[in-house]
Amino acid sequence: MRPLAIVLVALGACSGESITVVTPPPIGAGAESLVLAIEAGSLFEVHALRVVDGKVDPAKFPIKLARPVDTDTRVRIEALSFARSLESLGLTEGLNAASTSTRSQAFPEAEVQRFELVVGGVATGWKPTDERSTRLEAFRIELPRNGCVDFTIRRENFSGAGRLSFAVEIEPDLALIGSYNDALFTLTPSRVTRLTTNLASIYESAFVSAPGLVWLGAFGNMQRARFRPELTIEKTVFTASGGPVFWISGSPSGADDDIFSMTVDGIIEHYDGTTSRVVHQLPGGRGQIMEGGLAWVGPREAIAAWHADRGVVRVKYDDATAQWRVESEVVPDATAAFITAVYAPRFGPVVANSDGQFFTERDGSWVLLEGSPVRVFVFAVAAYRDGFVYGSAFGNFGQYSPADGFCELRMVTAGDIRDIAVLESGAIATVGPHTPEQAPSYTLLEPH
Repeated sequence: MRPLAIVLVALGACSGESITVVTPPPIGAGAESLVLAIEAGSLFEVHALRVVDGKVDPAKFPIKLARPVDTDTRVRIEALSFARSLESLGLTEGLNAASTSTRSQAFPEAEVQRFELVVGGVATGWKPTDERSTRLEAFRIELPRNGCVDFTIRRENFSGAGRLSFAVEIEPDLALIGSYNDALFTLTPSRVTRLTTNLASIYESAFVSAPGLVWLGAFGNMQRARFRPELTIEKTVFTASGGPVFWISGSPSGADDDIFSMTVDGIIEHYDGTTSRVVHQLPGGRGQIMEGGLAWVGPREAIAAWHADRGVVRVKYDDATAQWRVESEVVPDATAAFITAVYAPRFGPVVANSDGQFFTERDGSWVLLEGSPVRVFVFAVAAYRDGFVYGSAFGNFGQYSPADGFCELRMVTAGDIRDIAVLESGAIATVGPHTPEQAPSYTLLEPH
């Protein structure tokens, strides 16, 4: 087969003619990526190409340099083959700029082979070389973000719905969404359906204890409902305080005797399978809609975030004394009050505040997760893969991956994101906004 011609176009200042045409470098067995480091006088460029079945795509050529060089300029091309994808190297196909971020690394050594070709002076064709360009040694590339997910985004308004109150995955790839005017909806990646039910309560919160089984927070009570064959209330538990239940959280195992709830005015209760009892009253006023969060973190143990506290409140049952122990845990690096709390099974507890800071618990202390790209209220956090996703004021959506840190921030809707449901397929449904001045909407993010 005739060898593919790679055309390196270096335009002369006047002539406009290409000055060099070369055959491709040898590509070793197992190579997935090819990098061409091109030096021509003061110009230095790094081009990355995919290798498929031992070949590069001929449609990617000719390669045109970013600016003209003189036709008599000496050009050196260093070709490096790698047994990894471009993404895993932190490169994109085509021309790559040097990274200046703190998440950069030195350019790696060739994994398969390295060749060089010199045009101008002595031209001998491609030859193996151990010489590495000093410019390439200084070239920094972004650390690959293999844990960050890219999503397609679709936003829709709800028809005939009031303020949206919650979103949870009730069954695999099926979200249950509640609204303040007692309407309930189901959402799949393909459609939204308004449920026809005989339920008369207004539900402010929800916790799925098992597929098809959900606890709903209402005014003065919690209700356990079964989704199939139709949404039916099986049990009603009246709270001791009688206030509207804005947050519910329980064990991922589905146990019905370890459910925490918190009212709009900061009263935390625990349901032990028989009775719901008050275990703590958070400060900061009663009878007002406040920002906060509640998360089960272990057997008969929960953490609470509250608009009036820069610390994290922990409630835990002490078997030795048969009493509830309440601790207000100081978070020294926090610059604002905490308003969101969640337990991510594969990551741990996460709290977030109104300054866009995120903290997790490590060895008994709350540790700041560095690099948050938001500086506004974080209203919603949900477990996702081995990290979490979050939504904030002004429609910002982001992801945190332990391997990569905070991923790129996206604005996915015009209003606030108030709750997030993560579906089994990896799709994500966000709901908002929270105010009657804006039409309630959902945003579906699907990984690709």
